[in-house]
Amino acid sequence: MKNRPILEIESTMSEKVFNLFAILILLSMILYLMSQWGALPANVPAHYNAQGEVDRWGNKGELTITPIFALVIWISTTIFERFPHLINYGTGTRINVKSLYQNSKKAVNFVKNEVTLLFSFLIWNDVHVAKGHPSKLSFLFITFIAIVLFATIFFFIRRTSKLKQCHLQLVELKKK
Repeated sequence: MKNRPILEIESTMSEKVFNLFAILILLSMILYLMSQWGALPANVPAHYNAQGEVDRWGNKGELTITPIFALVIWISTTIFERFPHLINYGTGTRINVKSLYQNSKKAVNFVKNEVTLLFSFLIWNDVHVAKGHPSKLSFLFITFIAIVLFATIFFFIRRTSKLKQCHLQLVELKKK
């Protein structure tokens, strides 16, 4: 890690747009929670089972945990996104480091914002259920979210592998 070069990698337009979209949705959900606070009952959903059914109720103060957690994750991963040299890439050289950093930065951006959107939905769902409506969580929804997150992670791991493979092929060509 100490030998990795520190490069200033600009955010792409898609990263900036995804950041803006996700944080605006999260802030909207926080404002929504605040606007609904007085209308919420004393007991609100605190946990759901795998079918999306409430299996524990708690006091409405527990509803503040999700937005606080979402903001902490968003801010900390945004900071981490700015320092891609801190991520372990296995093998890599100064020749391909910029492409590895760009890929890593985009991967962190995607996962961070997907998780932020998920937390935003959970805030909305908690308020929705607390007001007596059925939960929008279900086994299919939870499965879909897991597939999206794992597919994103797999996509970027595969992309990193391909970047490394291309680099190794270039090194071999230069040797000949």
